[in-house]
Amino acid sequence: PESLAQWKHLDEQQQVYAAVITDGDRAVGAVLDALQAAGVASNTIVIFSADNGPEWTGNEKNKRMGEGWGTWASVGQAGGLRGRKRSLFEGGVRVPFLVRWPGHTPAGTTNSTTVFTAVDLLPTLCAAAGVALPPDSAGADGENLVAALRGEPAVRTQPIFWEWRGNATEPDWWPRLAVREGDWKLAMTYDGSRVELHNLAADRAEAKDVAKQHPDIVARLKQLALEWKKTLPSEPDPACISKAEAAKPAAPKSGQNRGAIFDQKDKDHNGALSLVEYLDRFPDQAEGRRRFPTFDTDHDGSLTRDEFIRMGR
Repeated sequence: PESLAQWKHLDEQQQVYAAVITDGDRAVGAVLDALQAAGVASNTIVIFSADNGPEWTGNEKNKRMGEGWGTWASVGQAGGLRGRKRSLFEGGVRVPFLVRWPGHTPAGTTNSTTVFTAVDLLPTLCAAAGVALPPDSAGADGENLVAALRGEPAVRTQPIFWEWRGNATEPDWWPRLAVREGDWKLAMTYDGSRVELHNLAADRAEAKDVAKQHPDIVARLKQLALEWKKTLPSEPDPACISKAEAAKPAAPKSGQNRGAIFDQKDKDHNGALSLVEYLDRFPDQAEGRRRFPTFDTDHDGSLTRDEFIRMGR
């Protein structure tokens, strides 16, 4: 409430977003104050980052869907990058990464060249703390990039891979796989029949596809992505599934069954499911809210029968 009041001069959509950012800022401040009070602020690495780019900004139909404001108040920007959340283009996967490490990370400096990803956190932080990597981490994808945290030049030597299994929509959500090696980044379908190649040093917005000019690079990166895809498990490791999750009945996969479920959920018989209708008897409400915008391909705040059936395929 205090943060909303602070931004009451804005329209409601902007007010909600600004209030959320303000609350996040205050939470970071509380963490820093606690470190200071504990006497460990000068010997603690604080990292502020994110897991993906901004969510879709909804329209008036999205307003107050279920609990909260849904995507309606998601007015964040991708800073000129292509795509948003769930896209394998830079607007979906490139995020801020701020480091505070007194006496080690030079204050006020900006590093726009080092490529750092989440799998690098384990080896980097172990190196910073002066401890050995866990024995079972051998062969992991991450690299020790502690030099970058110290303000020194650091170059990642291994490629970075991404996969997106959700809805494939135009213009920026069609890639299923992507790989970055140095400044080159390839986005592609699973079978490689459609590709885009970008040099991020020259084209951070991924506006110019140069695949035809560099067929050798396309072939090499495509092979890297396909080989990486083969290493991924086809099913979750049973040891990683809770007993409660394992006991849930399998979700119906056929379009006919999904159609029947759609009819049961469509309480007002208008041929579309609101978030409230979609969440009715959904076993995991938080997961349902996460999935809903992924399959709302026209971003109108509801799921058509076709959109709902595609969710089960």
